[in-house]
Amino acid sequence: IRSWQETNISKTVIEAHVQNGNLPVIGASVKAYIVQANLDENQQPIILDLLDNGSGHDMIENDGIYTRFVTPLTEKGWYSVQCVAEKSDSSQTLTSNKFPYDKCGSS
Repeated sequence: IRSWQETNISKTVIEAHVQNGNLPVIGASVKAYIVQANLDENQQPIILDLLDNGSGHDMIENDGIYTRFVTPLTEKGWYSVQCVAEKSDSSQTLTSNKFPYDKCGSS
């Protein structure tokens, strides 16, 4: 899994490229887990199902690129995002490295 976020003034997108070698993985269940950095370790993450259905930010259906717009987060600060992909016909679970999600807002 390769994953990242795109941010512009009006919206943020989480995007995960799920591949087996160079081939896209189609029909996987892909979730993004978002937590605010430097808070209680027991905090509940925001969980988003990422989609590969050709709508929203996902340009092409079934290309192995799973995306989701992020609802604006209410707290200013840094967030950590991790994506996990599972495929029902496989015993494999793919997990991305955590990466920072900067949603600082203005003060």
